[in-house]
Amino acid sequence: RVKSAVVIRAISDDAKIEVTDADVLAEQTKMLNTYSDNAEAQKTIRTTEYGEYLRGIMRNRKTVQFLYDNATKK
Repeated sequence: RVKSAVVIRAISDDAKIEVTDADVLAEQTKMLNTYSDNAEAQKTIRTTEYGEYLRGIMRNRKTVQFLYDNATKK
């Protein structure tokens, strides 16, 4: 798992894959709406730390999608 994370990070750095603040805010907003009845979850979602966690997850997703898109092109 650690090796995979290192490889994904290296690929995303090389491909200059980024997640903007607007992307993170949109995802946080979606999550806040999903957990509108859970004050504790909303408190966690609003933290800077959780925003950075989301940024990492979203960057990994974009990187995997980048790999898929480029692996299936002929």
